[in-house]
Amino acid sequence: MKTLTILLGFTLCAGTAQGDGGRVTLKEYLEQASASHKAIEGARKSASAAALLRAESELDISPKLFSEAGGSIDNSPQIDPSTQGDSTKKISLTAGASLKTRTGLEGKAYTAIGKTNVTGLSAGDQRKWNASQNFELSAALWRNWKGRETDASINSAQSARDAQVENANFEMDTLLAQAEQAYWRLAAIRESMKITAENLNRAKTLREWSRKRSESGLADESEYLQADAAVKIRERELLEETDLLRQAASRFNAFIGRNSEDVPQDMESVDGTVEKPAGGTRADIRAAAIQARAAAFTAISSAEALKPSLEAYSRLSFNGLSGSASMASGGSFSSNGTATTLGLRFGLPFSQSLVKNSQKGYALEAEAAELKYRQALLESQSELSSLSGQFDITLQKLSLARELEKTQLAKYLTEQKRHEKGKTTVYFTITFQDDYAAAQISRLETALKLRLICAQMKIYGRNAI
Repeated sequence: MKTLTILLGFTLCAGTAQGDGGRVTLKEYLEQASASHKAIEGARKSASAAALLRAESELDISPKLFSEAGGSIDNSPQIDPSTQGDSTKKISLTAGASLKTRTGLEGKAYTAIGKTNVTGLSAGDQRKWNASQNFELSAALWRNWKGRETDASINSAQSARDAQVENANFEMDTLLAQAEQAYWRLAAIRESMKITAENLNRAKTLREWSRKRSESGLADESEYLQADAAVKIRERELLEETDLLRQAASRFNAFIGRNSEDVPQDMESVDGTVEKPAGGTRADIRAAAIQARAAAFTAISSAEALKPSLEAYSRLSFNGLSGSASMASGGSFSSNGTATTLGLRFGLPFSQSLVKNSQKGYALEAEAAELKYRQALLESQSELSSLSGQFDITLQKLSLARELEKTQLAKYLTEQKRHEKGKTTVYFTITFQDDYAAAQISRLETALKLRLICAQMKIYGRNAI
């Protein structure tokens, strides 16, 4: 008799079980797999990590505190020691805040205080405190104009993190689809064993009936041997399916971290109502689209970084100088000792040929990422269309398989009645029994195939988080 050999070919992977008995629905099983499977847990944490790290790229434009402390001793020879001294000692402390914006503006505000001791002067040793309140501002006028480099760099980094989230989602979607397939494979082999056991019981009943007829001389011994051979064949088939059950249960349990071959006492029927999943875009395709966008941002950022730099800058400081720290500090908050600086900074990469080649290379990388995404999208749409077609055809085949099973049952029951009346042989009765069992298995295989297709199609719409 034909067995569920389809169980030996695993399209994706397999799942979990409850050996303590009771009914396990598909929903309950997938919840267990989602909570217990280490790879699913790892993918979920990977997605959470990428989501948390998404804002990391904005650290460059977040306010920063800074400080600096230092000192120096200068005993170098002087041209005129009487006015310059023979030794100068300095200590200084600077503290403030800085901010870089996405628009290319950079600013600093900081306080500086220092002490200077000069010895060896003709007028005597001098000790002075100096303090200042400083404000600096710079603006990009060429490279990073209006923050193009900064903004593109941030968008590129954030897009890369978004792609990591989607790739992690795809891993979870795939693993859950594998778990769903494992559930239906185990349910199918259980139902197949039930069919085989029923066929075995029919063969045993026929063998016992043939034995009695043979012993009473109403039938040839060959009929009994024919029935006995049918029993042995079906016992072997049941044993083979028992091994398949063990394999399916092991894979089934692996999705909840169990090294076990236990199986639930009851599961959902394979041949039940199946709704066609709605189509969508797989998470890995969304990741490819985001990666293409990240490559485009990287190309913009890199092209900007290779441009000549031109910055306008200014600094305004309020200064105080006194023999005491408090007086110097107080003087730095008045407008009597202001100093203003205005200027431009310019920088140009020397090798323009390298610049042009690099800019072209970054542009080609962005184009390559976009082309890869478009091809991946096309292939995924083609695969979804193929799965959709397979679903529709398999659904029609299942309807025909159900009708064939009814016909084979009616044919077998009719032949059984004819045998009871002595109008046919054991051989034909056994053949019709096998035809009916084969029709049951065919219907079950078709229903299983429909379930497996359905599980695979859900990858296009599950979008786990």
